Amino acid sequence: MTSKDNLANLSPAEKRKLLAELLAKQGGNAPRLFPLASGQKALWLMHQQDPAGAAYNTPFALRLRSEIDPAALKKSFQLLAARHPSLRTTFSASADAPLLQPVHPTLEPHFQEISAKDWSPEQLHEEVVRAYRRPFSLEKGPLFRGDLFTVGPADHVLLITIHHIVYDAWSAQILQRELSQIYLALSKGGTANLAPVRGNYQDFVAKQTELVAGPVGRTHLDY
Repeated sequence: MTSKDNLANLSPAEKRKLLAELLAKQGGNAPRLFPLASGQKALWLMHQQDPAGAAYNTPFALRLRSEIDPAALKKSFQLLAARHPSLRTTFSASADAPLLQPVHPTLEPHFQEISAKDWSPEQLHEEVVRAYRRPFSLEKGPLFRGDLFTVGPADHVLLITIHHIVYDAWSAQILQRELSQIYLALSKGGTANLAPVRGNYQDFVAKQTELVAGPVGRTHLDY
């Protein structure tokens, strides 16, 4: 019997114990490990079937008709990733361990500046689409990208792309608002005064998994 078979035969309590042992082995600078929500598991499986696909890349593009401070914008992406654990998350699976999402203490988001000053509108559109369709590696990350296309000193396209496995429509409003607040503060030489983040998605998933695997969850599964 393989290690994978042994894992499949573990009871919920034994799987929880294995997860606790994995967490206990981690040092202060190591990633924290969490289980996946059911929706994340489905997205993981679909990604394995088409790892080069872009079906679950969630982009939004902003046309910025003003001068931009690229250094402040890049720093804004870094501060957002430091603030939200989901933006520092990757995914890990092996034959002898459950599918987990490691949340890294630090994970540099992708940020790239691209000169588009000699491009036609058609080429600009094609390159923005090409950038959003670039595949993500769920295992390596990062799953949070920024691409700044500069057409002129006061004409830019900012493309932000995040994989749906760590991001949804509800999160979009928060991210756009906080990115704007952080950038405006940094570009003026200040710091953004944002309210502390209360809780995070990974802790919610861990508690949900514990609840479903416990007596309450088993009671409901009996019906």
